[in-house]
Amino acid sequence: KDPARPVKLAVTMEYGVCLDICVPVEAKLTLDLPLSASAPPSIPALGVALAQVPRPGDKRRPGDPLVTSVRSTAGALLLTVSAVDASKPVDIFVETPDGSYIASPDGIVPKNGIAEFRIPVAAADFAGLVGKPLVLTLVNGAGATETTWIAQ
Repeated sequence: KDPARPVKLAVTMEYGVCLDICVPVEAKLTLDLPLSASAPPSIPALGVALAQVPRPGDKRRPGDPLVTSVRSTAGALLLTVSAVDASKPVDIFVETPDGSYIASPDGIVPKNGIAEFRIPVAAADFAGLVGKPLVLTLVNGAGATETTWIAQ
């Protein structure tokens, strides 16, 4: 906001470290950026990293996977995903607003550009999510997108 003042960046991250089970972890990071008399240097790696950040569906690139439908059934979420590159497996990650765990299926290689996922969710767990937004993040070798779906 004010180029004459230094900047302090502060980030708090909450994430899970998973293998057989997920362990919640919190990290707090800070970085003080002093005033600089010259323009900041161009950092090519930053552009490469930003290109890999999941984009919302309305900003997706041609190779990015996209959720085309979500349905809930007894004990599972059923997702249909459009993934243009049929040679790349698609992974999906589901985030809940309260941080509860939802299983993620193995990556599925799409057929004819379409992948289907079945994500088991116990009925009691799903009942607590109804009406809340779930963030669905899709990743394949070509790109990544995010979609928000209201559990119903």
